[in-house]
Amino acid sequence: MFFILSKALLFLINPLVWMITLLSFGLFLKKEKWRKRSLQLCLVLLLFFSNSWISTLVLNAWETPPMLVADMEAPYDLAIVLSGYAKLGYDLPNEEQLFPFAGASNRLHHAVELYKLGKVKKILLSGGSGYVVNQEISESREVKRYLLRMGLPESDIIVEPASRNTHENALFTAELLKKINPQPKKILLITSAHHLPRARKCFTKVGLSVTPFAVDPTSNSTPFHLSHLVPHLSALNTWQSLFKEWIGCFVYWMKGWL
Repeated sequence: MFFILSKALLFLINPLVWMITLLSFGLFLKKEKWRKRSLQLCLVLLLFFSNSWISTLVLNAWETPPMLVADMEAPYDLAIVLSGYAKLGYDLPNEEQLFPFAGASNRLHHAVELYKLGKVKKILLSGGSGYVVNQEISESREVKRYLLRMGLPESDIIVEPASRNTHENALFTAELLKKINPQPKKILLITSAHHLPRARKCFTKVGLSVTPFAVDPTSNSTPFHLSHLVPHLSALNTWQSLFKEWIGCFVYWMKGWL
């Protein structure tokens, strides 16, 4: 139930949904005063949430800064890669298809590069199904098949196939690592920069000491110029990601997961 509610919440925290709702009120409410106020508020929200300069400033303040590869204390025993970067849908990829990566695929690509550079000894893929339906699909199992096709040895790939959110990523991974002998001591946690603050706290809560490794960080904010007044869809997406993380942190804190 929590998983389904979290998916519904993603729809409700989208600023674009708020604007469409206000626009609808402005078009269909009977009272002229409320129609006018709805349209005015819709315009204010549009100008604010579509401003890429503002969204970049806030995102830069929230994200975990990236780690330079040259500064890494190599080698790490294990790199944990959190799921959410595959676009599996209903049809699983086969050996004749290219793997369907989504936007956060640098989580995996950087982990593989670190492995090839000798910065990490093994890779742990954490994540099952991110779908309300087709729950039998496991992203990490499919990604393992991809890594085997790319030539990585099976002995260096560990799969946690069942988790469906960040809390379960941490909990199920901790349970899995207890069964591994010898247990890894130096662990790298790889996920998107905006996701790392919540993810790191989840792993700390279950007793795992991890070093955060941020991927896909936002570029440094630039001085304001007139082009920032032009609405950008990317800014709306940025705010949705931030709201998801902020609300996620609050809900996880309420449930004792942080």
